Amino acid sequence: MKKLLPCIMLLIVLSGVTAAAQSGKMSIIVKETQAREKPSYLGKILAVLTYGEMVDTVSLEKDWYRVRLSGGREGWVHSSALTKKKIVLKAGKTDTEKYADSDDVVLAGKGFNEQVEKQYRKEKDLDFSEVDRMEKIVVTPGQMEEFLGAGGLEGVEGGV
Repeated sequence: MKKLLPCIMLLIVLSGVTAAAQSGKMSIIVKETQAREKPSYLGKILAVLTYGEMVDTVSLEKDWYRVRLSGGREGWVHSSALTKKKIVLKAGKTDTEKYADSDDVVLAGKGFNEQVEKQYRKEKDLDFSEVDRMEKIVVTPGQMEEFLGAGGLEGVEGGV
């Protein structure tokens, strides 16, 4: 038991250091993002956060920060939408136009953005009617979770 006590104390100290390293204030760096109920893009949206807003981070799980929202609630924000730098908004500045919203980030990650789509539509002789039709399909987070569960893909928190 005497040998275990120092190890337990060390683990307690290290867990406190890790939690402290994940907590603090961060700024929203995208035009708009969502705070979700769980660390997943499928989680229920609790709040919409906009560029420059400051949030208190509580912890980090994979790529998702647990943040404290107004009213004392907590939610999860993907790390790609946050920065440790403080953003100062000034009247007349158009900084928000430099940044993308979360949809833009997802498309850019796939190598496709609004400008590329416009260029394709303008220069290529392609039929986009099926693409336009598919863009109108709405899949709820509940439907997506059901689909993933049917395929045995549960447990992908943080990845989806």
